[in-house]
Amino acid sequence: HLPFMFIFSSGMLQMAHADSNVVTSDICASFDQNEITQKADEAHAITSDYLLSEGNFSRVVNGFAKLAIGVGASKLFGGGTNTNGAYFSYYLDASVLPDGVCDDIPTHSGDEMCSNSSVYENGETQSVMLGPSDAIVFYGCTPPPVEYFGYDFIITTRLTETYPFYPGTNFQDALSWRDVNVTDDSTSSKDIHQPFDRPALLIQRQVIATKISEAYANQAGIDRNSISIHQLDSSEILPLNRSIGWQESRPDLIALIHRVTQAQANYEDDFEAYLNMTFPVRFYIANDDGFFDESLYTPMLRSRETGGMSGSTGLPTEKELLEAPLWDLTNAIMSKYNPNTTTMTGFGIAKFTSSVDSYDDWDEV
Repeated sequence: HLPFMFIFSSGMLQMAHADSNVVTSDICASFDQNEITQKADEAHAITSDYLLSEGNFSRVVNGFAKLAIGVGASKLFGGGTNTNGAYFSYYLDASVLPDGVCDDIPTHSGDEMCSNSSVYENGETQSVMLGPSDAIVFYGCTPPPVEYFGYDFIITTRLTETYPFYPGTNFQDALSWRDVNVTDDSTSSKDIHQPFDRPALLIQRQVIATKISEAYANQAGIDRNSISIHQLDSSEILPLNRSIGWQESRPDLIALIHRVTQAQANYEDDFEAYLNMTFPVRFYIANDDGFFDESLYTPMLRSRETGGMSGSTGLPTEKELLEAPLWDLTNAIMSKYNPNTTTMTGFGIAKFTSSVDSYDDWDEV
């Protein structure tokens, strides 16, 4: 398995290129946990020292990505709304959250937002509040050959309602295995085609992250071809304004996840080994007044229309194509199941007629 660097940022997907070799680019070649952690931590340390000295950021918080939900557990975590497979999540030092969040905001299940940690004295959290110029950087390895893998974020908690609302869903396109940047070379002992078993660095942010990607390339020697920047949709995320505090700015709590589905044939053992790996993550906290003259990212929505039957394409619109079969399906389901109660996997008895609209309980959606 080879290393990759992934940068989440609220904007476009960008590619980078490395000039130095402070950190070797094949941190995942041996797929040794200690070697991966050591070399990734070194890359983060070199780069974070530089970015802090430049005054772009005030603090860097440590974290790591590890398996959060195993294969086959998805029915209890969203049922049909989730793909079957494994989910990695970011676990960060709870000091990444402003004072009071851990104590005052519960999770959707009623648990505390922050939990005890064997690594961090302050505890750890899977949810963060993201300032406009903050950045999250993951450095690790892409999975062995699987049917699908991708990098995504979900809004776990929205605080602008009269009580915390828990959407638990993503609000933009994930960065899929088809789009992630990886290097062409592979030192794997197996003849595995890209993007599997490759190095990658991922940056997530709400503004352009060129300065961060260039710092990892120039200071730590990360190959620019293995750096992806996934800019987050600023029109959907409510950001943290540290100058007035979280109680007044009411930012979203978001979580970063990696989806990894079933292994391809003959890679089952590699897949199981990958699920036991952890990869270093860093959260860069920007100065309160720092936008760095970089624009927030708002992607253009893809049109669902094709021009209609009388349009230039001669194709039906999505509504014309799907409305009738969708209602046929709805009526078939309603007639098949008892109109009062039905058993739903993982949730016991629920009123079916009232559950049909359960995803439409948020006025802004």
